[in-house]
Amino acid sequence: MSDPDLNPQPLPPEHGAGAPPEPGNTGATPPPADAAPQQPGYPAPQPGYGSPQQPGYGSPQQPGYGAPAYGAPGYGAPAQPGYNALAIVGFILAFFVNIVGIILGFVALGQIKRTGEQGRGLAIAAVVIGFAEIALGILLAIVFSVIFGAAVSHYRTY
Repeated sequence: MSDPDLNPQPLPPEHGAGAPPEPGNTGATPPPADAAPQQPGYPAPQPGYGSPQQPGYGSPQQPGYGAPAYGAPGYGAPAQPGYNALAIVGFILAFFVNIVGIILGFVALGQIKRTGEQGRGLAIAAVVIGFAEIALGILLAIVFSVIFGAAVSHYRTY
């Protein structure tokens, strides 16, 4: 039993070498004197084959090889845009200076709609809290006015 894959076949002659060489003349040119000796029957290795040359220390690495640099974006989900700064400031100011909180809340809603940032809930909360505090202030002013008016009308002078 002989396997044809394990038995090497002689290589076919190259183009133009149909006739066998004359005795004493192999048809090959002798190698130069400074060339390295070749093993018989094997062709010379082609450039670009074999193991790649590794860069030495301090030499730049080719792009795409190795781990990404520290802090460099890698694989995974893309980074989401952060919270809109005006939404945060408007939410905080809505408790203290409600008019400014309302204005910043509306401006932040416009920016969030345009840029896709986070913080829509904060901007809405700034507007709602600002209007609620204004309404509460107006209601308290009316209540105190009524109480003060009633107190003055019952005050008798003798």
